[in-house]
Amino acid sequence: LFVYDYSKANPDGHNLLYLGDSYQRAIREELAAHMKTTVWLDYREFNQVRLADLIEKYNIDTIFIGGGSFVWMDEGYAFKEIENGDN
Repeated sequence: LFVYDYSKANPDGHNLLYLGDSYQRAIREELAAHMKTTVWLDYREFNQVRLADLIEKYNIDTIFIGGGSFVWMDEGYAFKEIENGDN
């Protein structure tokens, strides 16, 4: 988990949650420089971190999902919609 704070340079910018893998390391700081705050989370950390907690803590208003398609197709990392209250 990396947090980039550019709130002084971009006070009206978006708060971005960037979900990806190590292949995106080359662009994360460049992208973060255009946002107010960027939280970068490697997909391998999904099981240790609740995304809802990050969204609330950093007031996230934009989510970017990057990485190879094989990452998001794997059953262990598939996203699904859940009803409120479901875990």
